[in-house]
Amino acid sequence: SSRQTPPVGFSAVPERQSGLGVTCCPIINPGTRYPDLMVQRQVIAHLLGEDPPHSREEMDTIRYRAQEELQEMASLQYYRERHLLLKHLSSAVGKTFPAVVLYLRRDGALVELVGYPLKTVVRPSAAVEIGEKIRVCLSGVDLWEGRAHFGVALK
Repeated sequence: SSRQTPPVGFSAVPERQSGLGVTCCPIINPGTRYPDLMVQRQVIAHLLGEDPPHSREEMDTIRYRAQEELQEMASLQYYRERHLLLKHLSSAVGKTFPAVVLYLRRDGALVELVGYPLKTVVRPSAAVEIGEKIRVCLSGVDLWEGRAHFGVALK
């Protein structure tokens, strides 16, 4: 039998979206679209007073799978953003950055960089207080491990 669905094509030339007048490249993920369609069918059936087309078990299965997929995509996005941030910082080894002390620990102080979404533990040579601003020096970036290494900057 011949295939009913037309073959999928690819074009490297972006099309103009008429509504906004901007160039865009639409991307559709069938994995996230199918749960949307199932919910839409359920709502339409409810509004028309009809029996739901999908059972509660089917909806629970789709919901569970959709949640897993969304969590996986969020994790991939987090690690990609972190990698790009660390790659950017790798050219700043030896520079100092302002940081705020968040928590005091036995092995040092947990600090957060003021301009970047990074937290690290440093070992200050003098006593510091929570909320105190200190300067930290970037001593290295390990892209493979996904870590940046900081020390307290000497004054």
